[in-house]
Amino acid sequence: MDEEIMALQRNNTWEIVSLPLGKQAIGCKWVYKTKLKSYGSLERYKARLVAKGYTQQPGIDYLNTFSHVAKITTIRTLLIVAAANKWFLEQLDVNNGYLHGFLKEVYMLLPPGIKSSIPNDVCKLTKSLYDLKQASRQWNERLTSALVQQGFQQAKSDASLFTKGEGTSFIALLIYVDDVVLASPRFEVARSPKGINFCQRKYTLDLLKDSRFLESKPVSTPILPHKKLILAQQKSKKQQTISRSSTEAEYRALASVTCELQWLTYLLTDLHISFSSANLYCDNLSAIKIAENPVFHERTKHIEIDCHIVREKIQKGMVLLLPVSSHNQLADCFTKALPTSTFFSSISKLGLQNLYAPT
Repeated sequence: MDEEIMALQRNNTWEIVSLPLGKQAIGCKWVYKTKLKSYGSLERYKARLVAKGYTQQPGIDYLNTFSHVAKITTIRTLLIVAAANKWFLEQLDVNNGYLHGFLKEVYMLLPPGIKSSIPNDVCKLTKSLYDLKQASRQWNERLTSALVQQGFQQAKSDASLFTKGEGTSFIALLIYVDDVVLASPRFEVARSPKGINFCQRKYTLDLLKDSRFLESKPVSTPILPHKKLILAQQKSKKQQTISRSSTEAEYRALASVTCELQWLTYLLTDLHISFSSANLYCDNLSAIKIAENPVFHERTKHIEIDCHIVREKIQKGMVLLLPVSSHNQLADCFTKALPTSTFFSSISKLGLQNLYAPT
């Protein structure tokens, strides 16, 4: 607690003033947390002073709360590009990041442990505090301003990505709240020629614990074969219209993937990576024929025009649509009940490894 108070005072987070007439001060409290390392061992104990932001009123105490957070696809793409080009990678954690955002006229009651001889004294916050509704936005605005002043450019494809320089002096910063991923070819790093391994053991154990499956017996596949189950996707979204056939559903899925590929081209451009075309695999031959044939068939004329973006990108050469047999469709391990041999073959080709398996 003493370290937290000293950090707040060094940062000039507040000044003690008398509460102006017509103003209302929000409360605050101490939150205690045990911070663990990635493998689950103890790193340190933390005490954090947080504001009771749930008492703030929109339109009176704050206006906007939105702040940019890195897309998971951007994170994956940056890691893939870094691994392929043998770039230096470093993860940075900004200490007390939220406390650096500037505020305008926010008053808070004195924290527990701090006393004043004047009964009407409160803290006038000049910097953000955790759990304030606008804290994330204010921190993001100040960080963005500082990076732009240092010559970084904010990417158009993802506002949380910042780049600077070219060639061997290129630097990419990816912001996720108060965590930063730095990637650059200008530093040397020792790395296996096979790529980079990222371990999520602790995260997986936490999921099993929260879902009460930690004591369950392990099985070879996540879904028993020959069981009829509802399809589960990695990214699910309710469709605005109902597909009249499996072919139409596959074609709509192709359109969605094509839009994602178009966005990825913008992202790769921001990362100074050249891109010509992408191979897109589909195990539905009828959907492939619809995408490659510009003639509107009787059974497809009801499909929205924007779904035909697949044809447009094929004609421009951005997408090369290729057939793949159901046996070789790697995505099936996420959506279907596969035999054990097929399941392990798929996850092996996807590069998934068990770092803790006995050798």
